[in-house]
Amino acid sequence: MSLASIGRISRRRVGGAMLILGLAGLVVGLIGRAAWEPDPAPVSAQVAGDEADPSPTTTSSAPTTTTAATTTTVAPTTTPEQESVADFVAVLATAMATTDVDTLMARLHPEVLARYGADQCRAYVATQGDASFGLALVATTELEAWNYATDDVSTEVPDTFTATVDQSRAGDTSRRDIHFAYVEGEIRWFSDCGTPVS
Repeated sequence: MSLASIGRISRRRVGGAMLILGLAGLVVGLIGRAAWEPDPAPVSAQVAGDEADPSPTTTSSAPTTTTAATTTTVAPTTTPEQESVADFVAVLATAMATTDVDTLMARLHPEVLARYGADQCRAYVATQGDASFGLALVATTELEAWNYATDDVSTEVPDTFTATVDQSRAGDTSRRDIHFAYVEGEIRWFSDCGTPVS
């Protein structure tokens, strides 16, 4: 066999081997690509009878803002808190026992001052002080209108009640009914200061 014949056979073998290697590389490449390709997006399940939405779904990533709730408290409209009868009875008893003319005048009902005048009432209450004076509350009635009648003059006064008290003075105790009325939440007392001026 000549040297030229050997060269032709070697070239044929090399060409065949190259062809086989090329085909093998192609097969390996296809298998590798298939192995690395991602799965298609999953198809969402549908409820029987529902129509698929043909429009694409868009997810918005706009920023969200959270606002704290604001609470406004409105103060209720109320009338002045009413003074208790027991508290007023204690104030009146102390003012009488100490001849506290200013307190006695300040707590007189406006109808008393209108009927007798401030000067006459001041002179009258100044004579009523007695260190032995005391009052003990026994009972009270419900609020009602009351006819304040003295010296042939009468006035109907609203929000008035009768307080039954045990009154002591100079060692003697007697049970009596006296009248009080609320004026803007504060209790006022009634008296006969002398001669009506109006």
